[in-house]
Amino acid sequence: MKKIIFICLFVVLYGFVKSQNDSLVILNLQDYDKISRLHIGLFIGTNYSDYIVKTNEAASNSLVINSTARSGFGFGIVANVRINNFTDIRFVPSINFVENMLSFYTPENNLITKTTIDYKSTYLDFPLLFKLKPKRQGNHRPYLIIGGNFMYNLKKNNNSTQGIGISKTDYCIDFGIGLDNYRRYFKFSPELSFSLGLSNLKANNYSVFYHDVDKISSKVITLKLFFE
Repeated sequence: MKKIIFICLFVVLYGFVKSQNDSLVILNLQDYDKISRLHIGLFIGTNYSDYIVKTNEAASNSLVINSTARSGFGFGIVANVRINNFTDIRFVPSINFVENMLSFYTPENNLITKTTIDYKSTYLDFPLLFKLKPKRQGNHRPYLIIGGNFMYNLKKNNNSTQGIGISKTDYCIDFGIGLDNYRRYFKFSPELSFSLGLSNLKANNYSVFYHDVDKISSKVITLKLFFE
């Protein structure tokens, strides 16, 4: 996943620098941002999800919890509304298939017992984002995004008596970078975004570890490819 992130950053920076030097470039979709204030598109993406787990003081000496990040994928649509030449509002509803793994290490008879729980989730995401962009340079235009996201898990992850139950809803802050590439017939935009959960995902269940954990929050890195 780190390689994907570096590749995406390289593409964004390379495209922006190249556009600065292409004074004779043939402009594609010159009136793209003028013809309509609303543009609809599609995207596909891959995600890299992890949990941030905080244990209470009583459990800190007797319990260790490790979160292992897993990869997943998703797809959705985008509705982009132009506010002015430098600001858009984007609604990006999507469905994402996410995996996480928590490992619980507990001492027992002078040995360490390991309990591993896999969490497979199917999230409906409803991000509402601001898109901030400078003046177009040739056929490229870098941008920043920032906003909020509501996530709803269609799967049930709170019925385990071993692992901690996970709430079905989450509220997140989303931010990231991207690069609009104006092609001949459409706009192609790779985007790298980060999502930090604000909610405590610990759900009430009968887990033996329930009272040892104070908070579980989400952290997701996503690489998306937009076609608008």
